[in-house]
Amino acid sequence: MHQCFFAVFHETNVAPTLLEGLQRLDMQYGDFKEIGIATLMEGRVQSQNTYSLQLLQKQLPEQPLSGHFGMAYTCSKSPEDVEKPYSAHLCANERFAIAYHGVIENRQPEWLDIDTQTDGEIFLTTLDHYLEIDGISPFSAMTLTIKHLQGCFAVMALFAKEDFLIVAHRDCQVAISVNEDLTELSWDTNALIRLSRRVTLLKKKSLTVLYSVKGRCVN
Repeated sequence: MHQCFFAVFHETNVAPTLLEGLQRLDMQYGDFKEIGIATLMEGRVQSQNTYSLQLLQKQLPEQPLSGHFGMAYTCSKSPEDVEKPYSAHLCANERFAIAYHGVIENRQPEWLDIDTQTDGEIFLTTLDHYLEIDGISPFSAMTLTIKHLQGCFAVMALFAKEDFLIVAHRDCQVAISVNEDLTELSWDTNALIRLSRRVTLLKKKSLTVLYSVKGRCVN
């Protein structure tokens, strides 16, 4: 199974860069079973999910996505991988979008529908639950979510109102590449190397905030 998600900051329009990254991954892995893209556009999150790069390229002219912040995910699954627990998802609501990879071991809070929700949806629902706390920041809500959910996972959350992206991971590596006005992140180091030459692993058990104003990372 090949699963990858990556986030991109760009000074002008991030969509072409996201598509270029997906095309490189398609050439390497191919046969995507899931593919998704999300961007911040005019203060709101817009996303599209489909089953192949070709379908996504057909959809974008009809429902164009733009903005200086965005992320994408892919999942290429072979028949022998069906029973493996790890999964990758892109989920979104009006306030934020997440790209998720991994497995959650505890599914017990009363606000979760454990019978129908994927791990990615559980993460989104849990983060959304904590964001309802009066006066809480996205960073604090993400910290509470990471503390509550047990397992091995990496997640990127793109927040519309605050116009930044938070990267969090538990027992799962995440790498970053910064090249002038372009910043890319991914849990899949090999995939990121195919997108950029300069790659650095983030510190374990860290929360990283990527601000769109200057495209810089602050722990």
